[in-house]
Amino acid sequence: LIAGSNGYYNYRHQSDIAHSYQILTKMGTFPSSNIITMIYDDVAWSDSNPFKGQLFNEPNGTDVYQGIHIDYKGNDVTADNFLSVLKGIPIENRPE
Repeated sequence: LIAGSNGYYNYRHQSDIAHSYQILTKMGTFPSSNIITMIYDDVAWSDSNPFKGQLFNEPNGTDVYQGIHIDYKGNDVTADNFLSVLKGIPIENRPE
């Protein structure tokens, strides 16, 4: 699951990925260890976000950010890293 955009103005991209993660893990057929997420992760804690540490993908919805495991965030969200993940190539100098 990837949201390659950043900035609060792209809120929906990151909240949609968080929502997709919640759907997949709550179905019980996709353990989190089988899901790779790439999200810049700058929206939930943005100064512009009135609900710090939370993301919502619909009005009056539930927080979809809680419990999400993000594998790649910030400057690790790149086209090269995305392609490496698809190809199964380890990414150098990445903290585990």
